Amino acid sequence: MGGGRDLLVSRQLLLALDGIDEKLAGDQDVVNYLERFFRSEPSHLVLATGRMPRQPAEEIQESGKGAGDESEGDTSEEEKDPTAEDILRRWDFGELRVKPLEPAHLRAICASWTQGLPDSVCKEAE
Repeated sequence: MGGGRDLLVSRQLLLALDGIDEKLAGDQDVVNYLERFFRSEPSHLVLATGRMPRQPAEEIQESGKGAGDESEGDTSEEEKDPTAEDILRRWDFGELRVKPLEPAHLRAICASWTQGLPDSVCKEAE
């Protein structure tokens, strides 16, 4: 077997949380729901996508802080809400940062997607 069949037979769920950064920060109901889900269903696979701050991953690992974290000297009495990045770290999510695609890469992707389609469709896609 292998691949998707193994996942199907295992009865594991692959949960894709696309754009999760837009919901986590500021929506405690979503955070609470997902925390309950992760505790009660730990065997499932979860992929979270989002637009995270542009701070280099090395700086995040070294400092343990994200771009939204306050400096050590901040004596604000108000506790700041955790950022989406903070919440994902708390849940032990790994991080993969992808660079924006160059125009040449986009053309190559479009060419592979349109391969085998009528010429009129390919020209329109260009």
